[in-house]
Amino acid sequence: MRRRVSGFTLIELVVATAVFAVISVAAVTTVISTIETRDRVREQSTRLQALERTFLIMRQDFTQASARTIRDRFGDRRPAMLLEVETLELTRSGYVNPLNRPRSTLQRVAYFMEENVLIRRHWQALDQPHDPQTSDAPLLEGVENVAFRFLDQNREWLEIWPPAGEEGLPRAVEITLELEDYGEIRRLFLVPF
Repeated sequence: MRRRVSGFTLIELVVATAVFAVISVAAVTTVISTIETRDRVREQSTRLQALERTFLIMRQDFTQASARTIRDRFGDRRPAMLLEVETLELTRSGYVNPLNRPRSTLQRVAYFMEENVLIRRHWQALDQPHDPQTSDAPLLEGVENVAFRFLDQNREWLEIWPPAGEEGLPRAVEITLELEDYGEIRRLFLVPF
């Protein structure tokens, strides 16, 4: 009489190992795919936050635009809002002064593009000394083009500001950003008048 030996046969072990390998490969593939998806979602979220932050800053500047003209570093008068060589300059109110320093609550800001980055510049003084101090803040990367249009008091769209012989501010400013990843995005900002 033969004794029965309990245990697994070689074929059972090979089959079990193959099933485990298939399940492991599927699990690793799922984990890698999940991690890649998470990273792409995080990148897109960061990009959208930068875009929304840029439009928030612009909205604050344009909705607080002031009709105050300035003097440039040569003493020449410059309009309150001016589009010049693809740079938009404007005077805005609401410049926060938490330390109560002796300065204006008005601020001169500009938007321009440099090496595919939209930049916001502001000057330390409204009427500029001979060597004006500026601070540049990069707002948005991956910008291929920026364009501005202005709605005048007659509700006509203009490509320049200020038009010849006109003073003051437009009714609205339209900004068109051409982005590497999202294409063309337009935003309209109302200006107090």
